[in-house]
Amino acid sequence: MQLYPTAFWEFAAGMLAGLSVAIGLLVVATTALLLRRAEARA
Repeated sequence: MQLYPTAFWEFAAGMLAGLSVAIGLLVVATTALLLRRAEARA
């Protein structure tokens, strides 16, 4: 017995993967920016 159709789970998995990649890129960009600022001050 399946409560939700397969298309729902495919969409949900795709959204989760996309959000994970987007958050990872945001963390990398923020870290790079903060490191540049720290190096400029030193």
